[in-house]
Parts: sequence; structure tokens; C-alpha cells
Amino acid sequence: MDINRYPDSRPVDRVVRVIESLAGNTLNGLSPGEIGKAAGASPAQITRLLAQLIRRGVVESARTEGRYRLGPAIVQIARAHELELARAERDLAEARQRYSRSPTTTTTE
Repeated sequence: MDINRYPDSRPVDRVVRVIESLAGNTLNGLSPGEIGKAAGASPAQITRLLAQLIRRGVVESARTEGRYRLGPAIVQIARAHELELARAERDLAEARQRYSRSPTTTTTE
């Protein structure tokens, strides 16, 4: 795919920036103002976006009221990716093992 053929999507870009801003802020989370500053959006825009992301499990409320952190959906996506990579590594190791064996020779008498 030639990504240059497609224009940037501001809403998608904003969602990605919100997710990126929350990464590494799991314990205390961030306020909508802090997220907005990192994502280049107003707190009102961020509040609306957070509501949608919370519904999808991508974001959740942090321990401190009015602060948000990444939700379980992000971890589940990352974990699924990690498991798929592990399966691929096992499959490659098995193929490597299978194809690196010395051929067995049989003699007929």
C-alpha cells in the first residue's frame, strides 16, 4: 500500500496520540488537560474521545479521580500479538530443526 496516496486523518491521528500519551502513565494516569496537551486537542475534545475509548476498553479511569490510563483492551491486543509471534517462532524453530537433520540412509541387502 502506498500510504502517500491517502491523506492523514486528524481524528485517527488524535486517537493514536491519546494512546501514546497514556503509555507509561499506568499508575497515576493523566488528566484530560494533560492528554489534550500531548495530543494537540482541547480538553472538551479529549473528554468526548475518552468516553468512546472507555466504552471500547482502550482507556479506563485511573485510581485518582479525573485521571485516565490505558485499559485492558490495549493489553489484550499487545498480548495477542506477543502470542502470535511466539507461535511463529516455535513454527520456525520446528521447521529449522526438521530441515537441518541429516538425511537417514537405508541400505538394502
